[in-house]
Amino acid sequence: MLKLFSSLATLTTFSLLVISPMSAQSAESTLPALIPLPQKYEASGQNRDATTFAPQSTEADFKSTVQICKSLASQTSKNASSIPVEFKKNTSITNPEGYKLTVPQKGSISIDASTPAGAFYGFQTLLQLPSNGKIPVCTIEDAPRFHWRGLMLDEA
Repeated sequence: MLKLFSSLATLTTFSLLVISPMSAQSAESTLPALIPLPQKYEASGQNRDATTFAPQSTEADFKSTVQICKSLASQTSKNASSIPVEFKKNTSITNPEGYKLTVPQKGSISIDASTPAGAFYGFQTLLQLPSNGKIPVCTIEDAPRFHWRGLMLDEA
């Protein structure tokens, strides 16, 4: 029995070391805690103030996505000032759920996607970026690695 507890303690310690971020790294060099982890993340090392986001698009395909994202943005923050988020159609993104999120130092944030689903997932990533009222100036490119979504629950 003691051997079992010792093994569990070792496994728990190992899991905590692997899962927890390394504290010796600076905030600029680490990837923000994003779920799921994006395929490509490039940061400039600078941050900009993040209050709330105002989704908008001139693309007819993205009108319903803009409305959904406006609702999500209003639930996450109640500040009066907001950063414009522009949804743009980009047919070079081949995965229907893929996107490219660009956060510049100044001006509007852009989310390029080929479909409304990609724009929505890009906005979900954007909502995860703010930390202590700041968001990193960065470019994120992501798409699902698999064509299916699933969840495995092991009850044992």
